[in-house]
Amino acid sequence: MTQGVDSRSSQPYQPIGAYLVEAGLLTDAQVGVALADQNVTAMPFGEIVVARGWVKEQTIEFIMHRVVLPERSIQAASNGMQDCLTHRQRPAPGQIIPTQQLPKQGCLGSASGT
Repeated sequence: MTQGVDSRSSQPYQPIGAYLVEAGLLTDAQVGVALADQNVTAMPFGEIVVARGWVKEQTIEFIMHRVVLPERSIQAASNGMQDCLTHRQRPAPGQIIPTQQLPKQGCLGSASGT
């Protein structure tokens, strides 16, 4: 497998190349070539595979708007809530927190988190 497909477990989201491989629209070898092109040209991955004639532009747009971006939005929201739940510490009973240490915005959009 190529770097683009193997690296998805270490990334906060799955790259579009992985979706295209899963859908059977690209091979791992094509993803590798597109990633190499991307390193040289700095073009977006989708533009490269379209320019090479491997995938239609409409297919890239559909996958981005209907699959990739919604999934990333869900993951970002989930990660934000997870960060909020795991990284914030409640004060000990009776502990006073100086106002400058209070968060300006809580997990749900207000300082209190509500």
